[in-house]
Amino acid sequence: MINHLTGESHPTIPENINAKIRELMDILRQKRCLLILDNVESVLQSHSPQIASINDSDDEAYSQLIKHLAQAKHQSCVILTSRVEPTEIQPFIGENLGVHSLCVQGLQVADIQQMLSDKGKFQGTDDEWKHLIEYYDGNPLIIGIFATTIQHFFDSSLTNFFANNTLISEDIGGLLDEQLSALSVPAQQIIKVLATQNAPLSFSQLRSHLAPSISGNTLLGTLEFLKARSLIYTTSAVFSLHPLIVNYFTS
Repeated sequence: MINHLTGESHPTIPENINAKIRELMDILRQKRCLLILDNVESVLQSHSPQIASINDSDDEAYSQLIKHLAQAKHQSCVILTSRVEPTEIQPFIGENLGVHSLCVQGLQVADIQQMLSDKGKFQGTDDEWKHLIEYYDGNPLIIGIFATTIQHFFDSSLTNFFANNTLISEDIGGLLDEQLSALSVPAQQIIKVLATQNAPLSFSQLRSHLAPSISGNTLLGTLEFLKARSLIYTTSAVFSLHPLIVNYFTS
């Protein structure tokens, strides 16, 4: 990164990580740069106690870098993309502060229809299109995967697709396996309880279904963790799961 931003073919780069961060911040102060860091959660996840598997070889260095990018003054623009808002930047987010956070929502029916028009012509009622968007939360990647399935095996018909109850493919099931198995035991228990209930649960109702070893503080922290990853939803002080995850556990 420093090599690219300096424009020098063989710049002298310090070995110490703190010195490297200072060098980068000096560059961002001296020049107007656009720096985009993609998929940030992949190098910060070990800082969460809710992640079962921990690999923190470089995480601390990235954490320090992001803290400096958020709090230090410079004249550059830094964009982070992440499925989870990094805790390192949260104290510096505000309308009158230097850091702003934007939650990207799922696509709407018209957006998905336009996206899929390049793949072919799909048939479905307005309610079926709406159900497709709600079930997969408007996620263009997941819907794109299922669009190919609908084309190849259901004659591009949403009616045929829904009639055969094939809402979770092997690929999507594998992704869910990987994501859910990496969670802590309390997080997994919360998801299993919500998946097996017929209605959303309040905080006290949810706690009554969990092991006594899970304290109120642990439950609250774990719910915040799951909500930040869009694994649970909160409406009117009750908690529920996305339909895709419910189907994953109950099918």
